[in-house]
Formats: sequence, structure tokens, C-alpha cells
Amino acid sequence: MSGSRVKLTRTVIENMGPGDVLWDREVSGFGVRRRTRTTSFFVIYRSRVTSQQRRLTLGRHGRLTVEEARREAKVVLGDVERLRDPQADRMRRRAVPTVADVANQFLNEHVAPKLKPRTAAEYRRLLDKRILPTFGRQRIDAISEKVVGRWHVSLGKTPREANHAAAVLSSLMSFAEARGERPRNSNPVQGLRRYREAAHERYLTPAEFGRLGAALDDAEAAGRISLFAIAAIRLLVLTGARREEVRTLKWISVNLERRLLFLPDSKTGRKTILLNDLAVNLLAALPLTEENAFVFCGAKRGEPIKDMIGPWHAIRSVAGLDNVRLHDLRHSFASMAATNGVPLALLGRLIGHRSIRTTERYAHLLPGPLTDANDGIGVDLARALKPGKSVSLPDKGAMKDGKLTAVRGESASARAHPDTRIRQGE
Repeated sequence: MSGSRVKLTRTVIENMGPGDVLWDREVSGFGVRRRTRTTSFFVIYRSRVTSQQRRLTLGRHGRLTVEEARREAKVVLGDVERLRDPQADRMRRRAVPTVADVANQFLNEHVAPKLKPRTAAEYRRLLDKRILPTFGRQRIDAISEKVVGRWHVSLGKTPREANHAAAVLSSLMSFAEARGERPRNSNPVQGLRRYREAAHERYLTPAEFGRLGAALDDAEAAGRISLFAIAAIRLLVLTGARREEVRTLKWISVNLERRLLFLPDSKTGRKTILLNDLAVNLLAALPLTEENAFVFCGAKRGEPIKDMIGPWHAIRSVAGLDNVRLHDLRHSFASMAATNGVPLALLGRLIGHRSIRTTERYAHLLPGPLTDANDGIGVDLARALKPGKSVSLPDKGAMKDGKLTAVRGESASARAHPDTRIRQGE
């Protein structure tokens, strides 16, 4: 039977013996070979580019039906007619690395040397947990917008993590583009629509600040919480610094005479933090430890405090602030600065924002021109809604404890509901 030309069918192939080769009668160059354990389809062609004869394996019988293999053979022979070399194309595709291969290079060449340790650890976690289990074995150039979209939807139960994982995948794809392993401007994550994330903006009120101060005093008097942990939390309140900037602060970065902290590194790079009187007094009162370079000493010699979350949870519970995070102390510092009239540009520099867009979240707290502009818009709208009627802003003194009170003999209820005047024809 070896070398016979027949119409290939499943029955014919199943009756082949080891070593047999059959050629298809319908498609020239298409055949099947039986080995001891496997039977494979193949196609033989002569490259019109190099004039070399090539043999290309199409797949195993069982994984491919005869009809599927025949169609694949026709595609190969069609490519040959179009002056392509299917075997060379396949070898080039096999040379393209997988997502896992590129991810390993990405971690070693970009993440580890260029990102901060905590950020690098998060990249590794998301790659291992969310990205590589889905894409790891696929070729880096085979990842499309469609498959990325389906993957992102599959992570919908954790939308925030899904968005972070998408950002890491996007960075990985850009890295692959820069290395020439994907075409330029082909990032499949570029157009992905992220999940909406609820912004967490929690600002302490003056009353809450009072309860927090009392809780810190009580904790210090009781002695059940480390003096350094309490002082570190107080410095967060007084400076609006980030937790790690305070936790890892060293005395070499402190200049009490100039009332400054010089941080060699932070989330946004080198940073200077201004100290107010309370912050200066706080740091000046702290004990110095010769064997420890850190301001807020930990239990182990030469190390900073390890845990600020545990002490904070204990203190906030006493203060009745169970929904307040340590990072909210930074928001509260910024909100107090904004309500005291600090311009956004200065506020951004004060708390160490890299971009003014980040600081703009506090714009609604700014008094003065912004509030006046908004009030003016209200007057214009009232005039437009009721032409010919006299409309004016309420006196500033009309506001008491955040509520509008009577002005010029007008009832508080009427002032609180201006649409009532419109309905009554005032």
C-alpha cells in the first residue's frame, strides 16, 4: 500500500499498517503516514521562492478529520501559489515567545530594576494570579482585544483588581512592542473600558479630630501601644505624609532647625515635607536611640516599627472612627488645607502630588472665588427661571453650622427652598 494514491477516508486510514504512506487522489501533495503509534497528515510542496521541496506536517489523525486535513492542505498549497513559504512561516511563528517568556523578561529587566519594591511585588502577584494562568502559554503576538475583553469580564467580581491587572498586562504588552515581539501600536489593552471604581474620600470633621486626639492621649497614658506608633500616627495627622514615608523616616532626613523632612525617596521620588510647630515639637520630644537610625523605632534593634495598622485599628475604635483608614488622615490634612484657602497648586506641592489632576479632588472644598462663582451662577439661573424678578445672594452671615438661616426678615424655610418663591410668584 505504500505510496498508493487513493481517496483518503477514515476507513482507509484506519486500515493502514505501520510504515504505510498514502497519497490523496483529490489534492496533489496531500498524504498520510502511519507510524507505530501515530498517524499524521502532511503536505509536500516546492517553494516558488527558493525552489526547495518542503514537507509540512498538518496534524495527527484523530485530532484532525480527513476533511479538515484536506482543507488545510489546500490552504497551504494556495499560500505557495501566492509566493509564500508556509513551513518558513510556521518556523517564524514558533520562534515568537509566549506571554510567560516575555513576562519573565519584563520582571527582570523592567519591574525589578525600575519600580519600587512594593509596586514590583504587586506586579508579580497580579501576573502569577490573574494574567499568566490565562495567557501564559499563548504567543505574545496572538493576544487580541477580544480575548483581553473576555478576560477582563471574567474578573468582574473584583473590579478594582481587574483594572489593576489590566494595567499590568498593558505595561507588559508595551514592553513586548518595544522589544519588537509585537507590532508597534498593537497593545490589545489600549481600548479596554475599565470598571468604574468608587472613589474613597473620607475627611475627618473637627469633632472627629477631637475624638482622635483624645484617643491618642489616652493610648499614650495607658502605655499599651508603642510610643513610637502613637507618635507616627500623630505625624501623619500633622503633615499629610504617606504611611511608608513616616514609618521608614530616618533621623538623617530630619532638619528641625529648618522645619523640614528631606526624603531621599517616596512614591513620587525625592520629596521635601514642611513641618508645622506641632510636628516640630512632636519630633523634638522623641527619644534618640544610638543603635537605631529610624525615627520611629521597632521592637527589633535597628529596624523601624513594623506595624501601624494594628495600633491604628485600636485607636480608631476608641475614637469611634471604625471606617477611617490611615490614608484618610492624609485626605483630612489636605481637606483642612483646602478649606483654609490654600490654592491647589500649593496644596499639591505641600502633600507631594506629582500631578495637579490628583490634587483637583479637593477643589470643591476651596472657599472664596470658586464658591462665589457658583453662587453667581445660581443667581443667573434664578433670573432666567423668573425674568423680571429681583434676585440677590444671601448674606454670608446667613450660613450657620452649614444651614441657611433667615435673612432680611425672610423665613429660613423660604431661603432653604428658593423654588418655593418661584411657585408663589414672589
